[in-house]
Amino acid sequence: MGVGAGLSLAPSAAAQTSMLTLDVAPIGETGRVAPMPQLLGEDAGLEEFDLRGSPFYLEGLIYPGGTIAGDGFIPTTDGAIGQWFCRGHVILHPQRPNPHLVTQQEFLFGLITETDPFPGDLLTTQGLESTSDGVAVTTRVVTGGTGAYLGARGQVVQTEISISGTVFPNGDPVGNYRFDFDLRLD
Repeated sequence: MGVGAGLSLAPSAAAQTSMLTLDVAPIGETGRVAPMPQLLGEDAGLEEFDLRGSPFYLEGLIYPGGTIAGDGFIPTTDGAIGQWFCRGHVILHPQRPNPHLVTQQEFLFGLITETDPFPGDLLTTQGLESTSDGVAVTTRVVTGGTGAYLGARGQVVQTEISISGTVFPNGDPVGNYRFDFDLRLD
């Protein structure tokens, strides 16, 4: 089965199951968090912050799996096969320090342009991610897709593979990720 941007899904042993590996380089300066103001007291120490419910947004670029080889990778459209969007809410609070986030992610194959604002091949995922103790692997559910991914379901393992060459607006480092999809396509 053909996939947007010239990728091909590799059939696995199970019928109608395909594996797909992608690298994602988030663009740190696109990161936004809207802290819930009632949760941030003037005299609150860092350990007292309860950010539950605070929404956030981040976007990045998608590359074929294996593109990002180490720290300092700067995302550019050269070699990019799509755009990635991540949005969700912070679930971090003092009584439960991990995981930090519950997110929805869109993997849009193709770049948004003036002449093509809605490329047709898309995968969506949902799940938990981000910890403060260095655990950088999580399994997420594939919730659907469009175009070449119409009827997609399955799971994806998200692994932080390196530190980006970009930073969040507050100066914190951004991780780069590898996504290993195990897809069922109807």
